[in-house]
This record gives sequence, structure tokens and C-alpha cells, in this order.
Amino acid sequence: MFRKRPTTYLGLLQHHLGAVIFTAILFGIVAFAVSAFQPQEFETNARLLMVPSGNLELDAYSASRAGERLGSILTAVIHSNTFLDAVLLSQISQQGGEQVQVFNDYGTNQVRRQNKWQQRVELEISPATGILRIAVFHDQAAEAKKTMEAILDTIDKSGSRYFGGQGVSIRRIDGPITSSSPVRPHVFLNTIGGIAVGFIVALGVLYLFIPTEKQHA
Repeated sequence: MFRKRPTTYLGLLQHHLGAVIFTAILFGIVAFAVSAFQPQEFETNARLLMVPSGNLELDAYSASRAGERLGSILTAVIHSNTFLDAVLLSQISQQGGEQVQVFNDYGTNQVRRQNKWQQRVELEISPATGILRIAVFHDQAAEAKKTMEAILDTIDKSGSRYFGGQGVSIRRIDGPITSSSPVRPHVFLNTIGGIAVGFIVALGVLYLFIPTEKQHA
């Protein structure tokens, strides 16, 4: 009569520790290589506060919830192709009075251009305050700043029409501020993350393929 006795996981881990470490390091190297060869991008960010105008009866909680809802609407609008078209047509004033436009490298395919736009422009709403944070990433700092200025200009000129006639006050409370050095990709953090993923994968594989021994009873 035969029965199976599973090898202890700790003992198996000790026996294959070198393979586990090798796998973790390999994943880290791959993550480092992928991050290192990606374009280094600068960031320009700004923050907007949206509050309902003309309604003095809202308490602080209701006002923050209303601002959060308005921020969600504006987030969807900013990431749309229609808004991108408006940004690309916006005239940005430079020092000396020169008018410039955002460089259009988005192509003509609607799906691809929207995906690229959404990757380049990150939006985050603060649940407690309804403040919308806008972050633009580009491999050229000047272009990141120019794109942000075009976004803010478009919001200033036509932002209220996206809210269906609701009285909305959009106030710029911060920015635009451009980073002095590239902020992504995060090479160090990605490398550490790759090592962690490799370690977890190795442990998982080890767990799934624990060998068994047959003993004659």
C-alpha cells in the first residue's frame, strides 16, 4: 500500500532558496530595463476647486459633495476627444506676446489619440474637498507646461457649459507648477516592485509544485 507524504514547504524553500532569489533578481532586472528605456517625463500640475454658485443654503458637507460630483463631471470631460480638440486649438500667450499652440502628436485614430491623452493627463479628485488635481506628463518640460496652460485656458473659457446650465464656480487654487527634473517612470520603485513580484511568483510556483514522496506502508 502506498500513501503520499507532502514535503514541508519551509524545507522546500530552504532547498530552492537560490532559485527563488535568482527569480526575484531576474524580475527586478527586467523591470529596471523596461523603466530605464522608457522616455523620462516631466510633470506640470495644477489644482482646481469647484463649488456651486448662487446657492447659499448648502452646508459644508453638501458643498463638498457637490464639488466632488462636479469634479467627476469635469474629469470625464477633460479626458474626452472633444476637450482634446479644444486644447489643441487653444492659443497660449508666451512672454513677448507670441501665441503658440500645443504640439499635436496624437494622430487621427480616435481610440489611440484618446488613450494617449488619458495616459498623458492624470486627474484625481479629493473626496473630502472636491478639489480636482490635474497632472500633465511629457518628455519635454515646456510642452507639459504648455499643455497644462491650454487645459486651464479651455476650462476658463468654456468649462461652465459642460455642467448643463448649473451655476458652477471653477477656481484655480494652485499651479501650474512644472517639475525641474523627470518624475516618471519611477525606475527605483519599479525595480523594487519587480523584485517583489518575482519573489512572490517564485514562492507561488514552489507552492504549486511541492514534490511528494511515495512510501511503502
